[in-house]
Amino acid sequence: MKRRQTTTGNLTRLLGGGSTPLFVMNGQRKLLVFNRGCEELTGFAAEDVVGRISHYGSSGETPVEELTAGLCPPPEVLAGEQRSTPAYLTTATGASLPRMLNFYPFCDEEGQVIHVLGIVSAIPQPPPVADPTAAQTVHAELAALRGNLRQRFGQQTLVCKGPATMRMLNQIELAQHCQAAVFLQGEPGTGKQHLARVIHYGGDTKNTAFVALDCRKLAASEIDRTVTRLLEAATDPAARGLGISAGSLFLGHVEHLPRDVQRRIVKAHDGEEPPALRLFSSSCFPLAEAVEREDLLFELQALLTTVTIEVPPLRDRPEDLLLLAQHFLEDINRRGEKQVGGFARAVVKLFTEYNWPGNLEELFKVVGETHTAATGEMVLPADLPFRFRTGFDAQHLPPVEQFTSIPLEQLTSEYETELIQRALRQCKQNKSQAADLLQINRAKLYRRMEVLGIDDADPGEEE
Repeated sequence: MKRRQTTTGNLTRLLGGGSTPLFVMNGQRKLLVFNRGCEELTGFAAEDVVGRISHYGSSGETPVEELTAGLCPPPEVLAGEQRSTPAYLTTATGASLPRMLNFYPFCDEEGQVIHVLGIVSAIPQPPPVADPTAAQTVHAELAALRGNLRQRFGQQTLVCKGPATMRMLNQIELAQHCQAAVFLQGEPGTGKQHLARVIHYGGDTKNTAFVALDCRKLAASEIDRTVTRLLEAATDPAARGLGISAGSLFLGHVEHLPRDVQRRIVKAHDGEEPPALRLFSSSCFPLAEAVEREDLLFELQALLTTVTIEVPPLRDRPEDLLLLAQHFLEDINRRGEKQVGGFARAVVKLFTEYNWPGNLEELFKVVGETHTAATGEMVLPADLPFRFRTGFDAQHLPPVEQFTSIPLEQLTSEYETELIQRALRQCKQNKSQAADLLQINRAKLYRRMEVLGIDDADPGEEE
């Protein structure tokens, strides 16, 4: 054992001084070597990195955690496979460097990975013929996207790429640089409260409190008590002098806000520029509808909608879907020992065909359950939860035929008229023969013709 420790120490000293960026971690993803080449490339010192546990993801609470996440090999490497995969490495300045990571696992006699050597190189031009897997490509794309969005919006998590979210991102960026009230409108589960937090913590209010209230779920007394305390803190000169700030108030499902609390908020913000308490609110429909129903004061609607941001549903964000699913998966990787690399192509196909009625909230729950169920490096169709499979099947069932109002008497009369006229034509207006053809007697035929308004034929045409 002592000899092995000495050998490992010599190897660490040898690799640590090289100019080619490389690193070594053990089978539990603990970084053992971060050489001089890696230090020069990233700006991080070896002591900042060595000893940390990496996770297969693209996010972290600090830049060094994001770097170690970027260095983590995909689960296939920890299963003994040699792989090369693109990655974006976070530097000490917060920039993202595109690089190719070449992983070489070393196994013991039982085939268990005990060490992984990683060599960092430039991405070849043109790219190699052996392309990385689709899951690794999504992983690298997510890392690049997160790096770009982090520079625009700070450390708050945003995963947006498609055209449906570009206008929303621009509005968020503008809202971070002002104190105007922001109203977010979108379907349930689209992440409206999270976007309000991104605005709050990405601007000058980031060092103040962000208080979120769900007006639909909380009792009126609790809402009243909380809003009263916040307004008192915001309007009390003594509290301001002591540097105490109430920050921002988020009112979810604001149409359920009690009427007396609505009046209090309007009165507290009357004529105050800038407002001491910044207001965020959300609803699933335009607030004008709540005003029409008299659920919301018009004055409060005007106060809350200075900036209105429409949050698109997940079904309108196809470019973001796989990146969001990968983000949720990697976030779970960061919180536990189990590491799952991504989604198999069959799962990706199912995800893209599903319309996600629960939006981001449903996607988060589905990804969480698949991560728990997965037994390999990738999520397979068999790992998908019951909630998703039943929802997918229900989505592809034919619609239930709707029974609409039918004028039965009118349709019956029209059908009977057509049959009598056809019988008369076939029998050349001979009513006796027509009655026999219709299997009724002649007297009944005459009564039905009179009721239905069928013209009597010329008697000369009968025998």
